[in-house]
Amino acid sequence: HGVTAGKSLEYGSGAAGMSLWFGQQGFLPVALDLSYDALRVAEMNRARRGVSSLNRIVGDASRMPFPDGTFDVVMSYGLLEHFGPSKPEALLREVLRVLRSGGVFVADIVPGRVDVRFAGTIANFLASSAVHAMRGRAHEIPMVRRAYFDHYYESSWPATAWERLLRDLGLLHLQVSVCRPFPPLAITGPLEHAYVEVQRFVWPHWWCFSPESMGARWAWTYLTLGIKP
Repeated sequence: HGVTAGKSLEYGSGAAGMSLWFGQQGFLPVALDLSYDALRVAEMNRARRGVSSLNRIVGDASRMPFPDGTFDVVMSYGLLEHFGPSKPEALLREVLRVLRSGGVFVADIVPGRVDVRFAGTIANFLASSAVHAMRGRAHEIPMVRRAYFDHYYESSWPATAWERLLRDLGLLHLQVSVCRPFPPLAITGPLEHAYVEVQRFVWPHWWCFSPESMGARWAWTYLTLGIKP
């Protein structure tokens, strides 16, 4: 979308993984989150990845302490679905307030449905449960189940509803694509490396899908991009 440098804001940043990526591309990243502990993890990640700076701010995304038009890019990953069935217009208006004219809006939204993420969660749960059982800790399996299934937020809206809302808020050149066709697997070491290589090989053919395709029913996030007029 033509923005290659400037200030980026990740609101509801958590560990700020995308802010750090933007920092590596030459942006000045700001991470905003309600959780001080999450931002401590973000700082540890910054040091580990060698990013020169990350401005961490404890704050509420619905009342942000920034002047109008501060940022060139505003983004969230796995946040907007936390708002349930109610429309998050107030939050999005605040987000767009701090985005400059011509700036880029990015949001990654997790839909509520049976998809590749759900398949990955089941695989991770079964593998973790088997490990606990083999180590004589079968009594901990209910705790494992809660860890994998009880904490997800998902959006009940289809991609078309998000597109309609964001158009109503004035975003231009809006794109809503269905992405991430690979299940998130809790693996490490050689298995993780092999899995990453498989994704890299397949990725050019599966990067994004139109809402009418098989990918829209299987991939596990809506990636939304737009330009503020």
